[in-house]
Amino acid sequence: MRVYPVNAIEASILNSSHIMSHSSIQEVYNKYMLFQIDFNAPRIDITSKWDNDVSGDSFIIGNTNATRADIKLYNGTKLLFEKTIELPYYINIISIENEIGMLKKINITDFVLTLSGFENISLGYLFFGEAYTLPRFIVNPTKALGLRNNADRTFSGQVTGIPVETLDSFAVSFARINNQEKKIVDKYIQGVQTVIPHVIDPYHEAHEEFEPFFATVAEYSEAEKRAENGFFWNFSIAWQEAK
Repeated sequence: MRVYPVNAIEASILNSSHIMSHSSIQEVYNKYMLFQIDFNAPRIDITSKWDNDVSGDSFIIGNTNATRADIKLYNGTKLLFEKTIELPYYINIISIENEIGMLKKINITDFVLTLSGFENISLGYLFFGEAYTLPRFIVNPTKALGLRNNADRTFSGQVTGIPVETLDSFAVSFARINNQEKKIVDKYIQGVQTVIPHVIDPYHEAHEEFEPFFATVAEYSEAEKRAENGFFWNFSIAWQEAK
């Protein structure tokens, strides 16, 4: 399972000549993926520049009506990564990998992103940074829709109430996690706590069956040391969707 808690784009200088006057380019890394910024053309460029190198292995494009993306990542004038992809999902994750398919960190100073589609482009979220890989969870996670509306029913069976948008939730249990892996999880939880929305990707090799989603940590259970020699832990984490 991969999570993406630290967005290096927050420290960059973003620019686009195509942005509408009522929008701000800085909104692409805010805490609200549902909120989109608007551009004035069906093909647009976004550039980003950092004063110093930043490290990352993943690029994320979220909540856009664009159908295609061209991504170029540079260190100075040297092109380190280039990829053209279709954008079929609400959250599209582009992983930078080595020859055997493992995540590979690169240090960049600039990127150029070109988005194209059939109408003027809108965009909700951009991310560049490192994926945190959490330990393998047990095979029976839970997924639910949180129903947040209130409904009343009369004696004769008539129902009144106003529908309210549901929120996805996802919960997993971890069993026999060693001390080093537990420290990785603790560091992640301490960083995001329950207030920082970020992308979580429970099944990064199966997006057609289970798409990643934007969420906050909702619960981190007390860890229980297993009754055996050595330090091995059982615990659980739950997330709830953020809009």
